[in-house]
Amino acid sequence: MEWHLKVILTIINLSILGYFIYCLIWFIALFSPLLSEDLTLQSVIKEEYFSKGLDLAPYYIGLAFAFLNLLLHLYLIDKLLLARKVVAKIYSGVIIYQNQPSDLKKVGAGFIVFAKLKYSLLMITGVFFYNDIHIFIAALPQFLLFYLLGKLMLIIAIISSKSEILQQENELTV
Repeated sequence: MEWHLKVILTIINLSILGYFIYCLIWFIALFSPLLSEDLTLQSVIKEEYFSKGLDLAPYYIGLAFAFLNLLLHLYLIDKLLLARKVVAKIYSGVIIYQNQPSDLKKVGAGFIVFAKLKYSLLMITGVFFYNDIHIFIAALPQFLLFYLLGKLMLIIAIISSKSEILQQENELTV
């Protein structure tokens, strides 16, 4: 089990690093109004997310999309840091601890909120401003992944709360 936890910790750490680099790139793109003569923020967003879109959104829409996308991914990093804390405690030998169910609920709810908000952001921006109807299907895998991970974390939180109660009862009977 120790090896599996180490793999999970490594995956979480790499995810945090990857999303941090992703946020750094978007932060730079957000504050460089003109990337080059032909490469604007709107065209980068269209190429990255809405490649099948028929239109190019106004600059302020691209700016709002980049800013909201950056905030969403910073929120995800916060939830991943909390998930790393939970897994690190389990890895260190503390299988059940005091606030574990609430930490797991925060992680699970955070993943679900991220999935819903990111999908909504992509749908609103893609359909209304970039005229890309294909985004409904293209954004679905990421949405389902984070939504399912969030639901699994909520299930684990329920199991953890029951185990915390059993541990407290066990300590009282000794």
